[in-house]
Amino acid sequence: LSGYVLEDAAIDYLEQTPLEKLDPNNILDAQGIRKITELTATQHVETNNLQRNEQMQIKKKDVETQETILELERQQADAQAKQQREIASVRAREQAEALKIEAEERAKSEVARIQSEQLIAVQQENMQREKEVAENNRKRAVAIEEEKVVRARQLEIVDREKEVALQEIDKEKAVEVQKKAIADVIRERIVVERTVAEQEEAIKEVRVVSEADRSKKAIVIGAEAQAEEKLLLEVKAAEAQERRAKHKAVEDLTLAEARLKVAEKEAEAKKREAEGIEAIGAAPGLAQAKVQLASADATEKQGLVDAKVKIAAAEAVAKHGTAEADALRAKLLAEAEGKEKLGLADVQVKTADAQAIEARFQAEANGLREKFGAMREMSADTRAHEEFRLRLDNAHIQTLKAIDANTVIAKEQAVMLGSALGNAKIDIVGGEGDYFQKFIAALGTGKAIDGIIDKSQTLQLALKDHLNGERNFVDDAKGLLSSLGGASDELQNLSVAALLARVTSTGSNEQKAALQTLLSGLKGQP
Repeated sequence: LSGYVLEDAAIDYLEQTPLEKLDPNNILDAQGIRKITELTATQHVETNNLQRNEQMQIKKKDVETQETILELERQQADAQAKQQREIASVRAREQAEALKIEAEERAKSEVARIQSEQLIAVQQENMQREKEVAENNRKRAVAIEEEKVVRARQLEIVDREKEVALQEIDKEKAVEVQKKAIADVIRERIVVERTVAEQEEAIKEVRVVSEADRSKKAIVIGAEAQAEEKLLLEVKAAEAQERRAKHKAVEDLTLAEARLKVAEKEAEAKKREAEGIEAIGAAPGLAQAKVQLASADATEKQGLVDAKVKIAAAEAVAKHGTAEADALRAKLLAEAEGKEKLGLADVQVKTADAQAIEARFQAEANGLREKFGAMREMSADTRAHEEFRLRLDNAHIQTLKAIDANTVIAKEQAVMLGSALGNAKIDIVGGEGDYFQKFIAALGTGKAIDGIIDKSQTLQLALKDHLNGERNFVDDAKGLLSSLGGASDELQNLSVAALLARVTSTGSNEQKAALQTLLSGLKGQP
């Protein structure tokens, strides 16, 4: 160090002395050991605390980060789910709206199609009905024209026959001038012929009246049958309408048109019948004229034969006979004209009756047309109520008729029983509704058995002991059945043949002996 001056010194490195080199017994070393231990322990604790704080802070941050991430993921999932739900809801709502609009459009299209089909069907039915009505009107017009032509022709024939009859009368007048001798004979014969003609006219009148009565009864029966048919059709239609509600309107319309056609046909038939009756009514006058013509021809021939024999006597009474013949001829002509007018009056009366019948049937047809028109305009509930009311009325009427019929039948049955059983001592208590039938059936069975026994000598011989009272058939049969044993219902189910077969095959000797005794009694053997 000599020659050098220490100006500055710096410690750049210090190293601790290891503990194993320190002497615990040395105070300085013991202080050093304590100091080292204290410092190192404190540093170790601080280091450990720092390390644990580091780990805790790191873990805490990791947890917070994870929680934040999970919360963000949950929020994201919720947002996505909410978005999906909203999208599904919007899609479902749009789809439902589209389906609703499609269904409404389809329903509108279907309603339009059905209305179009119904309109076409109604127009077709109207067109067909108009064609039928036009055809019926044409046929009716043709028939009326034909009837007018036939009537005009018949009137011409009547006029021509009347002219011929007048010419024949003039001819007879000329002949009667030459028949003076046989005026009395002619008068007597004419009286006889007039009587015969009057009787024939009376017979024809009776026939005409009978025919008119038959026609009237036929009309009444036809009207009743039509009413019953209409009632039956309405009941059947009501029952069918319950099963065919969709086709009810068509059925009602068809029934209404059918009834309308029936009414028109019946009115036309009654009109034709009235015109026929008119022709029949005009026939007596024509028949009278023909009878007179035939009588005149026969009288003329007979008069010519008798005139050759009594020509002298005829001249003596010519004036007297001519006067009486003229008077008789005038009387016969007056009677013929009166009968002809009477026949025309009857024809007019029958024509008026036919017109009244036609008007009545036309009114009924109009009423039916209006009725079914009103029924077509009814609502479904109103129509159902009306049908129920009709069925109820019909059932009420039928019930009343059944009660009346049962009352009459019960009275007649009581009278018959009273007269038949007036002297019998019988006590009848109670009884159901079929008591009379059962009683009559029992009486009939008893009478039939009595009749068979009375008329059969074989049965009388076989049942001699039973008829005389010496033996009792019921007791014999009861003894046989009691000897068989068994349940009563089993014996009831056995037939006679099965009973005999059972006794013969499986019965005891006593049962066979009882059966043989019973059969011997029936055969009349001892």
